Amino acid sequence: GSTAAILKSILNHHGFTTHVYTTPHLVNFNERIQLNSKNISHKKLLEYLRYCEKKNNGKLITFFEITTAAAFKAFQDHKADFLILEVGLGGRFDATNILKLPKFAAVTPISLDHQDFLGNSLNKIAFEKLGILNKKSINFINKQKPSVMKFIHSELQRRSLKAEFFGENWKVKSNNYLSNNIKIDLSHLSLQGKHQKTNAGLAIHLAKNILENKFDILLTQKALVDCQWPGRMQSITNGLFFQKLKNFKDITLDGFHNIDGMNTLIQNLPV
Repeated sequence: GSTAAILKSILNHHGFTTHVYTTPHLVNFNERIQLNSKNISHKKLLEYLRYCEKKNNGKLITFFEITTAAAFKAFQDHKADFLILEVGLGGRFDATNILKLPKFAAVTPISLDHQDFLGNSLNKIAFEKLGILNKKSINFINKQKPSVMKFIHSELQRRSLKAEFFGENWKVKSNNYLSNNIKIDLSHLSLQGKHQKTNAGLAIHLAKNILENKFDILLTQKALVDCQWPGRMQSITNGLFFQKLKNFKDITLDGFHNIDGMNTLIQNLPV
């Protein structure tokens, strides 16, 4: 989600329109479906959910599948320059993986997650995640645990797929994104936490490859400052929650659902 938010900000600052699909939502379901970077309205959301419910005609379907179908119908009916999709559970059998046209596919750092469905090892989970890659996709692999990266290299070789890799094709070092002759300062990124620098590096590298000669360093720097993604190491400085807990010096809101997420929070909390 963070990578999607940063990529959206970069593309928007370059003057391009974006649709975005992310899960889960923080406050309102409408956050999952952004039409031209704005949350879908209640009216449109109900319209597309009812349309899909009618088309489904009472057949067995999951919550995520029918909401993804509604999102895709909404995206189909509204023009935008780019569509940014966050994969749901897994990748190989994910509802978002139905698109057949060429795409840019990015794999973020893999950790133990949804083990009941994806398997109880990092390699099994990586195998499912890599299911979003295909012969038509342009692939990018972000920073991974060494054992996972080794598995990914072997799996791509087995499937005769190519990819660009963190540490080889781009780096994040000393608060900077580095690739070829390009250097971008990440120190003013609005999203807090060291891990967000890694996410930003991936988003920048994606944007650089998507936009090619239209990619602008200064616009990208501004996009990093203006990027918003609530609920991720978010400093709470106003509102009802702040008023209730105003006796505390610092209030930080963060959301995660696995051990790596917990460790990331602990590592980034001030001592």
